[in-house]
Amino acid sequence: MELLKCGQCGDRPGLLVTVTDRAADTSINMRYECYKMYARAIERAMKAEALVRELVGVIDDLCRQINQCGLDKQMWEVYRTAKEVLGDE
Repeated sequence: MELLKCGQCGDRPGLLVTVTDRAADTSINMRYECYKMYARAIERAMKAEALVRELVGVIDDLCRQINQCGLDKQMWEVYRTAKEVLGDE
């Protein structure tokens, strides 16, 4: 009998955690240490997305409040990039 590999690091530990992505309909076996890193990365990504959404909301409000807001090209590029990252365009 062969031990399963960790889908993240490739090690063959004795204990694996199975992580299921229901949206993608896939599962992956991970060492517990890899799972903890994975969970922290997901948490940080969710916080980052919330901050980007807040930034986009602030810029949207600014544009509504000021008819000709006078933002320079660089600021508009940051705004467009944030919107693309969120997939809202």
